[in-house]
Amino acid sequence: DGTIQGFTIKTRPDTTGAVRAVMTIAIEGERSGAVVRALRGLPEVAAGHTTHGRWDLVVELEVETLAAFSAALDRIRQI
Repeated sequence: DGTIQGFTIKTRPDTTGAVRAVMTIAIEGERSGAVVRALRGLPEVAAGHTTHGRWDLVVELEVETLAAFSAALDRIRQI
């Protein structure tokens, strides 16, 4: 209903370990093959799954830092 306007987390600077996330992707037009091929070339993409419904793909991402996560999202959004 719009009550939650956003959220964030803060980690200690000395925290180590991978950042993992799930991203859902909707593809416009008949570009599924090209999008999947492009995603396979990204080292941040740990796995990808096709689906039916609102989203065409569910992609699992794994990176080392939040900065790398942000950069990966930017690259994927450009595909």
